[in-house]
Amino acid sequence: MAKPVKAPRGYNMKLRQEQSRETRRRIADAARTLYLAHGYQAVTIADIAERAGVAYQTVYATFGNKLRLTQEIVWTTFEVAGVNEVIAEGSSSRDPEHWLRALARASRLVSDRLAVLLRFLEESGDPELLAEYHKVQARRREQESDLASKLAASGRLR
Repeated sequence: MAKPVKAPRGYNMKLRQEQSRETRRRIADAARTLYLAHGYQAVTIADIAERAGVAYQTVYATFGNKLRLTQEIVWTTFEVAGVNEVIAEGSSSRDPEHWLRALARASRLVSDRLAVLLRFLEESGDPELLAEYHKVQARRREQESDLASKLAASGRLR
């Protein structure tokens, strides 16, 4: 007697996307930890893969190369730490004092959660990582300049 044929299991796109995000997060966390402990140059993709519990091919397939992985770590850390949200909230206000308070909160978040990572970029000795550091600093200066303009327009500056 023939065994009954089971219907093929349906593909769960939502579950696959969740697994992909979790893998991406594990790889980024592993890279961040290793970079801070050993430096950018000393860490290999194989080291990152081993710490993240994935094949090194998965790291390449997910990020492409070490520089892109590092860029992702920097810019997603701003999102995870809530910096972008605080800045958006502050800049949506017409009140310069509200913007100033939001910028101060964002600066505190950066200091508390990102200072080590930013120092790593600045001191890495790698020109591409230093360029990322300069992008972060340029963004900060742009936000501060916007604040100064709002304060000047409000008449609160002497």
